[in-house]
Amino acid sequence: DWAFGKENLRSREPPHWCDYYDANRSGCAGAFVSGGGARDGVWFAPCVFADGHCRASGDRSVCAFPSLPPPSPLPTTEHLRSVFRGINARFRRGRPSTELLEAGVLVHMFDKQGLLNTRLVKWGRPGGGEFYSGSIIRTAKAFVWGGGDISGGFVLAPSTQILCAYDHDQGTDGQANGGCPIDHEWSGDDLLAVLEAGAPQTAYWINEIIVGGAAWERSLPGGVEAFFTSGGRGADQLRAAHRAFLEEH
Repeated sequence: DWAFGKENLRSREPPHWCDYYDANRSGCAGAFVSGGGARDGVWFAPCVFADGHCRASGDRSVCAFPSLPPPSPLPTTEHLRSVFRGINARFRRGRPSTELLEAGVLVHMFDKQGLLNTRLVKWGRPGGGEFYSGSIIRTAKAFVWGGGDISGGFVLAPSTQILCAYDHDQGTDGQANGGCPIDHEWSGDDLLAVLEAGAPQTAYWINEIIVGGAAWERSLPGGVEAFFTSGGRGADQLRAAHRAFLEEH
C-alpha cells in the first residue's frame, strides 16, 4: 500500500493540496491527497516532486462504493386492497384450525404492559423478556383486549411463528417468554386444541397468543400487515407509530 505511513494533506485544517510542499522534496514524498465522494468513489493520488514543485500524480487509486439497491416500490392501490380483502376473508372464515391462515386474524393491541418502540414495533414486557402477546379473532370470537391508552394495534401476517398460546388471558406480564414451556415445541395441533377450547360462547372471552421477540423482529417488515384502530383513544399515537414504521422499513 503506497499510502501507508504518508500524510493525507486533505485531512489538514484547513485542507491542502500537494503544492503545500513546493520546494520541499522530502515532505512531498511523504504526502498524498484524496477527493471524490460516494457517487463516483474516492480517489487517492501520491504527491510527486519535479522541477522544484510538488504536484498530485495523475496515477490515482480509486475506491468505488458498491451500488445501493433501488428503493422498494411503494405498494399499489390494488396491492393494498388485496391485503385488506385477505384480512377480511380470514376474519369471516376463521375457525379452529392447525393453521394460522385458517384460524382467523392475529392482532396485537397496544396495551399498558409494555414499552412501544414505534420504529421497530418492538414490544418488550418489563421483567418478562421480549415477546409479543396477541389474540386470534374471527367472526364468532371478535373480542380484543381494550385496556390500554390506545384503541388499536396491528395485524400480524398469517406466516407469524407462534411460540405458544392460551385459551384465556394468561396474565403473561413478568413471565419469561410469556410462560411458554421451553421443553415443548409448539405445533399446529396445539393451536387447534387452544382454539377449540375457546370456541364455546361460555368460554373465556379472548385467547392469548405468544410470539417470540427474536423471530418476530426477523419477520419485519412483512410480519406487519396493517395498523388499525378500534376506537378514538390514542389515534394520534397510532398514526405516529404507523408513520415511524413506514419510515424505518
